[in-house]
Amino acid sequence: MTPCFYNGRLHFAVGIEDTFVPQEGVGRRKLDDAVAAYAATVAERYSGSLDIWTPLNEPVINAVYCGERGTWPPYLRGDDGFAKVLTRLARGMILTQRRIAEVQPSATFVHVDAGFRWTGAWPPGEREHLEERRFLGLDLVLGRVDEAHPMRNYLTRHGVTDTELDWFTANAVTPDVIGVNYYPAFTTAERAAGTGTVRPVEAGTAGLTDLLHRYADRYEQPLFLTETSRGGPVDERLAWLEESVETVRRLRADGMRLVGYTWFPFFALVDWLYRESKQPVDHWLVQMGLYDLERDAGSVLPRRATGLVDRFRALAAQNAAER
Repeated sequence: MTPCFYNGRLHFAVGIEDTFVPQEGVGRRKLDDAVAAYAATVAERYSGSLDIWTPLNEPVINAVYCGERGTWPPYLRGDDGFAKVLTRLARGMILTQRRIAEVQPSATFVHVDAGFRWTGAWPPGEREHLEERRFLGLDLVLGRVDEAHPMRNYLTRHGVTDTELDWFTANAVTPDVIGVNYYPAFTTAERAAGTGTVRPVEAGTAGLTDLLHRYADRYEQPLFLTETSRGGPVDERLAWLEESVETVRRLRADGMRLVGYTWFPFFALVDWLYRESKQPVDHWLVQMGLYDLERDAGSVLPRRATGLVDRFRALAAQNAAER
């Protein structure tokens, strides 16, 4: 097993203001520069153990929750907030990759974003806008948001200057691998024709195939299915493990450069909605992992292996034998 270090989801977003003060009396430093310096320190310290790095997980999700919806700090809202947060995150990702590469030239970089898909009856232009926006974090990091980019006018309308955008073009970095996160039950959103209500819908392996092809065609880089799983009974999770691994095998056989697969989470997780809820944490415990968690009489959450554990091991061993 090769460890991969993810810079945490909220490291950038909590302090989106232009500067922050680490402690009283210490000089002010830009947050993205500080996080990049931290990442370089970690890379240097653990150079013998860690050499695969993700500067930030799911930048577009961060921008949606922190900048558009106002759910997470710094609680910005609307398109202005989305643009501000996303460009700040993208700048931090570039600086982080550059600083790590300085101290660890052989490092491998995996840039990961959430997969988004849409279906149903959307107002004219809205679906097209969302389908282009899902790539905006990666496009900024890769220096692709030039004068001809379809999202450039959107960014400048919402507070991002041409000077800021030109900085991305001049300082662009390229990851070694692009990670895509996909969940069959909620990566795809459907808009109802009558009410306009948006809800997640099941998309199965067809959605996974479509999403991976879109990333492969757009970036022509090696891809990694960095997150996938399904919540619910063990038999449903086992079925998705078999279906998703078979889809990966088929796509690889067809020539797609798909270099890895991760079942996430390893054990049950706490739904993000817990953050805004007053209900106890156990109410939000979602069994999606290879292991289940069940609170015992001593209020401990021991891991309980499911049938997925042995099957995942068997699939991993089979893949290793075939390489």
